[in-house]
Formats: sequence, structure tokens, C-alpha cells
Amino acid sequence: MSSAVTARSRRARMIVFAGTLLAVALLIGPLVGATNISLRAVWANPFDWADNPAAAIFFMARLPRVLLAALVGGSLALAGTTYQSLLRNPLASPYTLGVTAGASLVTFLVIRFVPGGGLAEFTVPAAALTGALLTTTLVLALAARAGGTPPAVLLLAGVTLNFTIGAAVLLVQYFADYTATARMVRWMMGDLEGATYRLLLTLLVASLPAWVLLLRSGRSFNLMSLGLEEAQAHGMDADRVTRRGLLLASWLTGVAVAVAGPVGFVGILVPHAVRLVGGVDYRVVLPGALLGGAGFLVACDVLARILIRPVELPIGILTACLGGPFFLFLLLRRGFARD
Repeated sequence: MSSAVTARSRRARMIVFAGTLLAVALLIGPLVGATNISLRAVWANPFDWADNPAAAIFFMARLPRVLLAALVGGSLALAGTTYQSLLRNPLASPYTLGVTAGASLVTFLVIRFVPGGGLAEFTVPAAALTGALLTTTLVLALAARAGGTPPAVLLLAGVTLNFTIGAAVLLVQYFADYTATARMVRWMMGDLEGATYRLLLTLLVASLPAWVLLLRSGRSFNLMSLGLEEAQAHGMDADRVTRRGLLLASWLTGVAVAVAGPVGFVGILVPHAVRLVGGVDYRVVLPGALLGGAGFLVACDVLARILIRPVELPIGILTACLGGPFFLFLLLRRGFARD
């Protein structure tokens, strides 16, 4: 009973802490950019956008973008936490199993061969989501043929498939024309532009069921972290939990990549940061990662807009620049061995 009470208390503290950081980021995010605006100017006449450009910028350009960053960041961090838990590897991420590479390959094929360069509103997002799910299914099938779903088998299948798909991605780029290649490279950098409220609603509807199912898996993930034998001794179907968790995480990754491109390091960096603050209980880590990932990507988007304004950095470049030093910090403090 005491351990359950302690877990609930720590989860509540983590949610309050991460939620506060997210709220601050959401408040500041729509106000800064190439031109800063103030809340006073926005709310002076919030519904007359023709006469109040500050309100138009706030509600039509920046607020949807900030909310998109929050949804994408939360999904990627929650997916990364799931990969690290089920594979029991601190470096596990959508890249590890080739999920991002699969999304990139199908997207590049669409850009290269679909008439119009894949510029239809839903063509590229559908391609990215399809590639992510197909890759995960293929990894699970290969692992099943090789001996089931132990973490080592899944990792080997995923890494092998990742290199193979990566070669195919380079091949498609090599034979593409300059226009298509430029479009591919730009997509690979990650992009939060073009956010609309309809896109946000679609993303929320697609992501919410997976969020709920993964957030309710904290106890199962705790047992999985003890090893397959220990989990099975407690009556848990480890293979079923692994397959379901990986498919849900890949679904979230595919949806996020579909709307923002392959934004790197969020799914690795945020789960580690949450564990540094809240411990290793996945009943605490999972909600902390969801909220922390949302706040982190919103903060990164703000930095991307103000570092060299009026030019905006691609969001994927900034997260990569932040991810490298963070892992050097973990290495120097020998954090991998404990996480």
C-alpha cells in the first residue's frame, strides 16, 4: 500500500512539474518570433484580425504551430520511453528499429514518383505513417522468425533493417532530380510550418488512443524492466505486451513524423531527463515524458525562431544540436549504467 501511495505521489509531483514547464512554454511560444508581440496587444481586440495584426499572428500563425510542437513532442517522447522500456536499452528510439527510416523511404518514393511531387495535402503524411507501420510489422515478423521478441532479437532485426532501408533511402535520393532531392533534404530536417487547427484536431484524434493505452501500461513496463522471466512469473504475457507496445509507439512515431518530419533526439533525450528527475518507475516516467516532450519541443521551436531571426532554423537541426551535448553529459556522469 505504501509503495502505491508513494508512486501516486511521485506521479502527481512529476505531472505538476512537467505540466508547469509545458504551460510556461505554451504561454511564451506564441509571443516570440521574427516579431515579438504582447498579450495586451493580442487581447486589445482579439477577434478583429484585419485591424489587429498581433491577434492575427497569435491565433493564425503561432498558436497552431506551438500546439503542433506540443503534440509532436509529447508523442515522440512517449514513444521513445516505450522503446527504451521494452527493449531495455537506453539508446532505443524510433531510429533503432528503423521506424523513421521506413517512414522516410516511403515518403521519398512518393516525392519522387507521385505526380506533382507528393504535394497533395495528405499524400506525404500518409506515406510517412504507412512506412513507419510497415517497418515495425516487418521487424516483429523478422524477430518472430529468429526466435520471438526478446530485446536482443528485436534490436538486431531493427538495426539490420535500419541499415538496409537507409541504403534504399540514399538510392532514391541519388536518382532523384535536384528539385525532389531538395524537397527530401528539407523534409528530413523537420518542419512545424503550415500548422492548422484542422491538422491539430486530426493529430489529436489519431494520437489520443495510443497515449491512453501507453499511459496505462506503467505497471507492465515496470515488470518488463525486470526481465522476461520475472514478467512471466507474474503472469504477464511478455510477447503480447512487447508487440502491442512497439506497435503503439510506432503508430505515434508515424503520426508525428507524418506531420513534422523525422525530428530527432526527442525520443531519447526527454525520457532520460525525466528519469533523472523522477526515477525509474514507469508509472511516473510515462506521463512525465508525454508532458516533458511537449514542453521540450515547444521550447526548441521558440529557440529555432529567435536564435538567428528573422531566419528560422529547422526544428530537427536544433534538437540534434541539443541532443549531442546532453549525451556527452550522460556519458561523463556514467548515467547509462544506472538508467
